[in-house]
Amino acid sequence: MRRDTVKVVQRLWQGSRDDAQRKLAECLAREEAALEGLREAELTIARERENLADLPLGAMDAFAAWLPNAQRALAHARARHAEMATATAEARSVLTAALNKVKMGETLMERCIAEERQEMAKRAQEQLNELIAVTAWKRQHAAEAEHNQA
Repeated sequence: MRRDTVKVVQRLWQGSRDDAQRKLAECLAREEAALEGLREAELTIARERENLADLPLGAMDAFAAWLPNAQRALAHARARHAEMATATAEARSVLTAALNKVKMGETLMERCIAEERQEMAKRAQEQLNELIAVTAWKRQHAAEAEHNQA
């Protein structure tokens, strides 16, 4: 494979890696925000339950009416966090694949450079062999010419 082609492929894969890194950072931020929302929903219910003992009887009815909505909000927060955790895991997988492609591009470039060096060494050896053959031929003819003159 030609070095130019490998460079183009490498740039594409590096761009994919950069995009995957940005996406993972976004997913991590969303997951953290969802986790904070989940903690807040759990904490709100826990606080209200703790305060329940101190409330008058009429307030207990208000708590009983409020609790199903709070539990739905908690379930929603759990689902949102699970969704964000899944998105983060997917983004990590995409980043791992992109990093592997970048590494493969580096390996391809190394192989390309090694092949170019081998080809250059082969050409140099061929030129050296040709030079040796021409020199040997010239010496032989010079010796024959000298011998014929003598």
